[in-house]
Amino acid sequence: MEISTLHDFIVVGAGGYGAATAWHLSRSGASVLILEAKEAATGSSGGRGKRGVRGNRRDLRQAKLISESYELWQDLANILDHPTGFVRTSGIYLIEEEVHGITGGMVAASVRAATQDRYGIETEVIGRDQILKVLPQVNDKVRSGLLAHSDGMSSPGMTTAGYLQAAKKLGAELFTRTSVKSLKSEPQGGSVLTTDEQRFYAKKSILVSSNAGVNDIFKSSGIPQLPMWNVYPQALFVRTENTPEMPLLVGHDSRRLSVKTVEDDLVMLSGGWRGAFNPHSKRGEPTSNSIQGNMSELASSFPGLGQLELEDSDASRAESVSVDQLPYLGRVNDGVYVVAGNSGHGWAVLPAASKYLSESMLNEEQNENLVAFSPNRHTR
Repeated sequence: MEISTLHDFIVVGAGGYGAATAWHLSRSGASVLILEAKEAATGSSGGRGKRGVRGNRRDLRQAKLISESYELWQDLANILDHPTGFVRTSGIYLIEEEVHGITGGMVAASVRAATQDRYGIETEVIGRDQILKVLPQVNDKVRSGLLAHSDGMSSPGMTTAGYLQAAKKLGAELFTRTSVKSLKSEPQGGSVLTTDEQRFYAKKSILVSSNAGVNDIFKSSGIPQLPMWNVYPQALFVRTENTPEMPLLVGHDSRRLSVKTVEDDLVMLSGGWRGAFNPHSKRGEPTSNSIQGNMSELASSFPGLGQLELEDSDASRAESVSVDQLPYLGRVNDGVYVVAGNSGHGWAVLPAASKYLSESMLNEEQNENLVAFSPNRHTR
């Protein structure tokens, strides 16, 4: 038997983008219903550790979003009245080779720094002596680094919880353990059908922000699939023998490596390594090859850390990847909006991108700041 409810907007997915957009919509005075298949922040917006707030080496089409988000992150905890775990640490890409491919190495560093600077991402090239002052554990091959001063990191779980709490204070409703089966769009509004045959109605529009589940919902709804695929990014938590002096968000120009300090002797290690989907457990799991490869890159890059001990590993949180590595943000068709395909780079721009996404929904047209991220950009 169907149960009918009516709201201005329905948001499918209570991750970071769903929660943040719901908050912005609620601030406008709109009524908002959030539907979550599991619990809030159980997908790519949750988990242990922190995510990078990174402008360094970002696709410059996202430069305006990250430049604005830098400032929004700074005061977001106060605005939401909830901790976000944000820390402005600066971020560095280590350069080990004179030339790496056609896009890396010393030959590209000064051009990247100058260009990022012009786009509001304050960046400079620093030499080995400066690097050793903050990263004395690096190997003797590191020549220089690309340093972005406003980079940092924040907690996805804490931030998502903050957005949800703030949205609910403004009247937004959250239904967890409510899985969406399909949706129906109309010129004005639409409806959502859940797997237990409940139907919810939106007077204005629906946002699908269920990340790796977006295309499944679209397929069952007769909406064209977005050109993207799902992966299971691997995150490792590693104890070190020597306390790492890493106040920075550390990436690498030629190695698959990303390092964040979690505690005094614990680092979070990633850098594009993947887990694999286990059809029996129906979740992503780390693989021994990826764990060994990632650990090897850390040991080779930072021999001064001494003995490394793997404390924990996780690859359970699926991420959707777009064909051009840019997110899909905006209207798919009448009454339906989407955020997906973040490709591992969506977290940093969340504060600004969610604001513009909500404005698109309120004004019923693609916000000019999101034109480059239109879900229909590959339509011919």
